[in-house]
Amino acid sequence: MNIYETLRSTCILILVLVSTSFAAMAQQGSLQEGIDAYDAEDYAKALKIFEPLANQGDVDAQYYMGSLFEYGDAVDQSYDEALKWYKKAADQGDAYSHYLIGNFYKDGLSVKKSWSEAFKAYSVAADAGHDVSQYYMGYMYENGYGVDKSYEKAAHWYQKAAEQGDPDAQAFLGELYQNGKGVEQNNSLALLFYLKAIEQGNDYAASQLSTLIDDTSPDTQDKSVAFLMVADLFRDGKVSESVELWRGLAEKGDRDSQNMLGALYAEGQGGLPLSYEKAFKWFQDSALQGNGLAQYGLGMLYANGNGVEKNDFMAKFWIQKASDNGISMATDALKMFE
Repeated sequence: MNIYETLRSTCILILVLVSTSFAAMAQQGSLQEGIDAYDAEDYAKALKIFEPLANQGDVDAQYYMGSLFEYGDAVDQSYDEALKWYKKAADQGDAYSHYLIGNFYKDGLSVKKSWSEAFKAYSVAADAGHDVSQYYMGYMYENGYGVDKSYEKAAHWYQKAAEQGDPDAQAFLGELYQNGKGVEQNNSLALLFYLKAIEQGNDYAASQLSTLIDDTSPDTQDKSVAFLMVADLFRDGKVSESVELWRGLAEKGDRDSQNMLGALYAEGQGGLPLSYEKAFKWFQDSALQGNGLAQYGLGMLYANGNGVEKNDFMAKFWIQKASDNGISMATDALKMFE
């Protein structure tokens, strides 16, 4: 056999091998066909496609094999087999599989429950940007599960997850701001994150919001009397003295004085410059303590984007609160959201 015949035979062999390989691939189906079958809940077909691909090292197929075994779809349910496939996918850098492995260690599925092992898995997924893993990182740091407790690191991870819209992270970050743990105490930010979580149906945030309002509700009897005494001075023309007295009462927590300062700043009256930012601060302090007029004023600032970024959800929330407290103009203002 000369060299040309040898080359010809070699080329024919290569073509046969390639054709056989493509035929086998066509017979087993593509990854996308497997995903389509999985999404259509045709798990038997999905398994037939995923299994050979997974054995060949396809990372996505390995993840799907783990899912099939975890939930017992077209196979006998097995956490052991699920974990085996998730680990294979994770070893190839699949972030979501790292998250799932974290769940297995957190819940003790086929392995001994271990927060430290869960932490290792979640940390990889969290660094890759997975929002729920970031939430769990915050949760573990806040409670000292599998890692030394650190409110600062908890806030860091909750913030990352909250920015991606995770409602649990938003709720717990709000709580950290409410209590000043790991962050500077800030009721405004606590309120903001609670409302973001509530908007997504988070019950814990709803319960915490009520504690935020309750926690700042003062014993107002003496302060209300003081407020009325200053109001008499204001009506007598002693404007500057009255404003300073109201400021002093407001700084001590008197909600009526806080509302008055908000109103004066919002209108630029009483010798005060027009400042929606300061109006926002004082309205919010008063609104958190249940003052209906302040709740209305705060809602209108949100509605018009004065002193704060325009936010219809926040506007409606506060105007509804004011309406519930009997403020008739708030009830009328609710019509703008219909």
